[in-house]
Amino acid sequence: MKNFDESNLCFSFGNSWTVIAYDEHPDYLNIFQKLEGTKAIDFLGVHGNSIYFIEVKNFSGHLAQYEGKISQRALKNDLVQKFRDTNLWVLLAHHRYGMLDWMDYAQVIGNQKKGIKFVAWIELGFGLDEYPVKKLKGYWSTLQNQLKQTFSGVKQYDKKISFLITASNFNQNTLPDLTVRRCSCSETAIK
Repeated sequence: MKNFDESNLCFSFGNSWTVIAYDEHPDYLNIFQKLEGTKAIDFLGVHGNSIYFIEVKNFSGHLAQYEGKISQRALKNDLVQKFRDTNLWVLLAHHRYGMLDWMDYAQVIGNQKKGIKFVAWIELGFGLDEYPVKKLKGYWSTLQNQLKQTFSGVKQYDKKISFLITASNFNQNTLPDLTVRRCSCSETAIK
């Protein structure tokens, strides 16, 4: 079991995962993060025949502060940049710089028979009475379609990339061998 704290959420990946906290990895921090304007996803993992790019957004308790970032356009642009930058870094780190930590990830990305899953784990943190489930599902569906359109026709990703937008406060987790829960204050302080 690999456990990570991200945005006051505790992610527990089972032993069937090879996973890292990508934006905390020393290679990323010491090299790629220093390039101005680059962004990173939170987790990079391999499960079965797929590589997972997982980005966590936890707006619960801070909704007013993040209101502008929740717009579909702003969120889509942020997610697309994080995916592209992370994908590029993994391929560069392995193929150009020969960094062995990235070999497994780069091989899965390069294998046309394996899938790329981009997961946006979004916590809104308000009750269902305030924001109906039907409206949330419409929001997620539109955002998923926008992401698909952004990558459609790009040969590298055509028919290979799939998108999952989920939130544990309105939807059951559909990722294999993963549990997510809210962290207590004492747990997040340990991070």
